[in-house]
Amino acid sequence: MLGAVAAFGRADTTEIHLETGPGLKYDITRFVVEPEARVKLIIHNVDEMQHNLVITQPGARMDIVNAAMAMGADGIAKNFVPDSPKVLWATRLLNAEETVTLEFTAPKLAGVYPYVCTFPGHGILMYGAMYVGRELKLPPLDKDEHVPPPLDAAASMEHMQHLSMNDQPHVQRTFMRDCGPAAIAVDLGGGHSYCFDAGACRLRYAWTGGFIDTRRHLTGNGDAFAEAIGRIWYRSGDDFPLRISTDDRAPQVEFLGYRLLHRVPEFAYRVDGVEVHERITKSPEGQGLMQHFEIAPTKQPVRYVVGSNAGAAFSAVQRAIVYNTVSIDATHGARFTLAMSPLPNALPLKYITCNDTLWSGRPLPVDGVVGRALPFRGTEKKPQRVDTGVDANTLATGGTIMTWIKLDKPQDGLQTIIGSEADKQLFGLFIDGDTLQFNGAKESATAVIQHPTGMWHHIAATFDNSKITLYIDGKQASAKHAAIKLPATRLFIGGINKQYPLRATLDEIRIDDRVWTADEIAAMYKQEAGQ
Repeated sequence: MLGAVAAFGRADTTEIHLETGPGLKYDITRFVVEPEARVKLIIHNVDEMQHNLVITQPGARMDIVNAAMAMGADGIAKNFVPDSPKVLWATRLLNAEETVTLEFTAPKLAGVYPYVCTFPGHGILMYGAMYVGRELKLPPLDKDEHVPPPLDAAASMEHMQHLSMNDQPHVQRTFMRDCGPAAIAVDLGGGHSYCFDAGACRLRYAWTGGFIDTRRHLTGNGDAFAEAIGRIWYRSGDDFPLRISTDDRAPQVEFLGYRLLHRVPEFAYRVDGVEVHERITKSPEGQGLMQHFEIAPTKQPVRYVVGSNAGAAFSAVQRAIVYNTVSIDATHGARFTLAMSPLPNALPLKYITCNDTLWSGRPLPVDGVVGRALPFRGTEKKPQRVDTGVDANTLATGGTIMTWIKLDKPQDGLQTIIGSEADKQLFGLFIDGDTLQFNGAKESATAVIQHPTGMWHHIAATFDNSKITLYIDGKQASAKHAAIKLPATRLFIGGINKQYPLRATLDEIRIDDRVWTADEIAAMYKQEAGQ
């Protein structure tokens, strides 16, 4: 049971059986061994999510949790165990129903040695304490600062769902899309938030609305990402924006950490060996963000390249932007500030690049049209699907659903690309064999995909209160005048409950609350197809 305590005396070998459990917990949250006792720790993972167990030096739990976060995509290969002298013993990552044994000699020095799961995001709740000593008097369990607070799973999940409730900044290290386990989510207050990628040393995206919902990430089901609550209005491009060199090569970056100034983080990193500090704040006008940079002295030319199609308008405070570039003389060091303002409807309501390297802890080395892609097998006992976080009725005044799809072989039977269901009526984009189908509850439109298997096709559906239009590979394929009915249910990618699972690969998924024009869809197809 949660909060159980095991106490053991000196013996040839002290054997402890410990289980993980749903809701991010170990069933034993503390145990006692004598100094230099032989310990045999048997860990069984009964959860669907991957877990490990890492024993650290006293007081080093969060240091190791943060170091594991910073490992980024390399973490899986190393079981998210950092190379640190603060790590004493560690297991590999355990899949569901796997068991591993960890044997060691307890430290000679008495003290409290934390154990923790270092899978990104888990260590905030999933930890315990190994007490080493003789004749120890432990504090009451509910007053022991070395074990998790006695919250039930529902309360824990509610505690980890962060909403913007006031103007006080809040920082959360977690696991977010297009950022991975090195994500640092920052709530600046007043409905303004952003995600900083510590692994890549850059701002990834910014949004307005709430903060982040970590519940799906912490339960480990489905996509396993914390999700931004609100609408993303800025998204960085592929190229690193700050250049400290005479050429256009991708720079070498190294994250150094961050400190809090008035509760707002100032990030420190190196770009080609030059130290840079970056602080992101709310715009004084209340719309958009300000990026404040401080660059150490360097004889190299310094440039900041403003990305196009990022969803924001940029201006440089007391500096000029010439051909999307701010030039800075940092011979004696330099400071500069960029102002970012949202551009209305510049970015879709929801955009999933599919470039993330993980799906419930498993690598995804699948090539897509742009970067990586997301495969759906559709044959599992519980088929994989992605919760978009978008309710279908959000698109009541009109919308667009768009993605790339690749079928490896002919597939008969209805399959969900992006859809929802209410009262036994389907809404969304589906495929049946070679036929693309958009269902608007009682109304539907179809179009045939030529050569549907073995190659990528760009598909899109637009709809409003009077018309449904389907596009294939940038061209209109069919249109139907019809009034659609929108359910008040969530849109899912790859399946609806256990029904209509997808057996295909998707890339560059977009859901928008406006009707894209034919020219916009054709331009997006040509851009991503490299035409």
